[in-house]
Amino acid sequence: MKLKSLSNDSQYTDAGLEEAYHIVYYIPKGYTDTTKWTNMIKQFKWNRNDKNDQYIIDKCIEAINSANLKFDYVIRTLGSSETTALKSAKLRPLAIAIADAVSAKYLPRLLKKKKVTTPLHRLPDLASRKAEMDGVFEIEVKKDLNNKSVLIVDDISTACVTSAEIIKTLKEEWPNATFYLFCIARTIHDEHANENL
Repeated sequence: MKLKSLSNDSQYTDAGLEEAYHIVYYIPKGYTDTTKWTNMIKQFKWNRNDKNDQYIIDKCIEAINSANLKFDYVIRTLGSSETTALKSAKLRPLAIAIADAVSAKYLPRLLKKKKVTTPLHRLPDLASRKAEMDGVFEIEVKKDLNNKSVLIVDDISTACVTSAEIIKTLKEEWPNATFYLFCIARTIHDEHANENL
């Protein structure tokens, strides 16, 4: 498994990301994934399946290790129902494993949300997603991130709305930090995207 870059997509560079990566594609409702990856990601995101979850974590770490990436800090996006980072969050084990793999410190409480948010996949368009996330993040625990590299971990990236809002919040406090994104999957409307990974 190898990392795929998202940096040729302007929404990622416009968000303030130095680089963005994923390993597979998420094929949304109405399309059929010719592989099992979309179903595996759905299970990872919404169900409890330890074997599936560990397989995805292992594939993410394999891809990150093969690219020899190093970061100073790792954070993760907060789920729609989280206002502070919960230990039970599905992304937590992945974020911790990535931090270990890249010799970084995991900062679970760097950010918090001012409110519970609507899951973005339930909102009809980009404008409503941006409106839902606008100004929702704030710094919870201060740690000097200036001149440091920070990897944001997410599960699925569709329009980079959450990451862009996180970076906007963090850049206000630490304008000289460098931000990267790793997500398991990038949403795409191509049924064959996960073939020949």
